[in-house]
Amino acid sequence: DHILRVVHLAENFAENEKCNKTIVVLSALLHDADDYKLFGDKNQKELTNTNKILLEIGASTRIKEQVLEIVATIGYSKRLKGIKPKTIEGKIVSDADMCDALGAQGILRTQQYILKHNKPFFDKDIFPNENLTAESYKKDCADTGVVHLFEKMLKLKDLMFTQSGKKEALIRHNFVVNFLKELFYEENASN
Repeated sequence: DHILRVVHLAENFAENEKCNKTIVVLSALLHDADDYKLFGDKNQKELTNTNKILLEIGASTRIKEQVLEIVATIGYSKRLKGIKPKTIEGKIVSDADMCDALGAQGILRTQQYILKHNKPFFDKDIFPNENLTAESYKKDCADTGVVHLFEKMLKLKDLMFTQSGKKEALIRHNFVVNFLKELFYEENASN
């Protein structure tokens, strides 16, 4: 579902940009094909699955190079390391991927991830790490869902490249802020 939402957002963002829509869609479809969380660090580094799929579909060398460069530069942990896409197509896919981590879907994905790691969604005595590094983000699961919202999600709107991404991210960011305000109110944790 995440992949399809990213493809949809990327296609929408691409409508406002002068770009190669084929590269945008292929990159959006493949952006998590070698995600370290799913396939390990080696696959992420070598883009094993992405290469295999591009070979199987008969992508030209030019298309393959462009898609591989984009896939290699997308992701929050990479942004923490200063790695970012160089092309407009990569920027569109990056914005779409990060927008999907925001808003209602972002909160739902956070809840699923936190449950999988047997962590609570909220504990008013646990606070976010203000100096999160790429290594600590990649290595450790956030202590709570709310901590994850602060350590990652609320920072995403400032990482957008395109005007379409910035506009969509702001809407979704405000949704998360309002959700947190309501949660803190209901939990009597507003101080």
